[in-house]
Amino acid sequence: MLEVEWVLRSAFRKSKAARIQAFNALLGNGALQIEHHQAFEIALDMFENVARADFADCIHVAMSRGQPDGPREPLVTFDRICARLPGTQRLNV
Repeated sequence: MLEVEWVLRSAFRKSKAARIQAFNALLGNGALQIEHHQAFEIALDMFENVARADFADCIHVAMSRGQPDGPREPLVTFDRICARLPGTQRLNV
């Protein structure tokens, strides 16, 4: 999905809204099986609702959450924009 987002953004110059719409269409397509479906939905929600969020950062944060009943350690980052996402902790150096 990271590559799909990159192609839509970089090659086809699709807006953030258009990329979100495309991902929602993929989620609604019963013929597709999306790996780590729950993490993808969490990432898409973050991408849609956090200003200036980068989709790759959203995926990394969602994947770092692990299983629904797993530990909830924050994703540690140096990136100020990524640190705006829920479930992150910024390292100040």
